[in-house]
Amino acid sequence: MDSPSTPPVAAAVQARLRRGPYASVFLLLFLFGTETFLVSPLLPTIADDLDISEQAAAYSVTAYVLVYAVCAPSSAW
Repeated sequence: MDSPSTPPVAAAVQARLRRGPYASVFLLLFLFGTETFLVSPLLPTIADDLDISEQAAAYSVTAYVLVYAVCAPSSAW
C-alpha cells in the first residue's frame, strides 16, 4: 500500500499559501478598479470647484477612464 508523500492537511495548507499572493494581487487590482467609481458622486463638487458644468466634468472623467483602459494593458506588459 502506497502512502502519500504529503499528508492531506499539509497539502491543503500549502495550496492556501500558494493562493495568498494571488488573492493579494487580486484585491489590489480590485481596489484600483473601484477608485474610478469614487469620482461619480463627487462630480457636482468638482464642477463647482472648477467652475465648469457637470457635463464637462463627466466628460473629463470618461476621457480619463477610456485612456486608462486603453493604456493599462500595454503598461502592464
